[in-house]
Amino acid sequence: MVKFALGANSILNEMRQKVEDMVQETSRQRQRAEENEHVLYRVKQDFESLKSYVGSLINGRETLLSSEKQFQTIEKLFESGYVEFFHQDIPQDDAYQMTRFINMKIGKTHCQDESLVGRKDAERG
Repeated sequence: MVKFALGANSILNEMRQKVEDMVQETSRQRQRAEENEHVLYRVKQDFESLKSYVGSLINGRETLLSSEKQFQTIEKLFESGYVEFFHQDIPQDDAYQMTRFINMKIGKTHCQDESLVGRKDAERG
């Protein structure tokens, strides 16, 4: 009987040790899971920040490409109409007349703000 009791006690001690080991391992895994959650949160923040930065770069590039096309158009206009424009009886520093000339060359026959055009024409006439 004593032998049986000692054997049962030994088995119980082993089982208790295994349970304690499992509890400790579970605690370590929970701690690692919390750390991983924090790392994942930081990675997501970094990703969103980089995504925003890349979006800004793309928008900047698109703006530059658009501006480049506009400059090329203006260059072509000046190359084709440079002599014609500066041989007119218009002061060379008159930005309003230059803008009207450019708009005429690119096919815009009216200004966005008609009241401004009328006022400028009245001032000139």
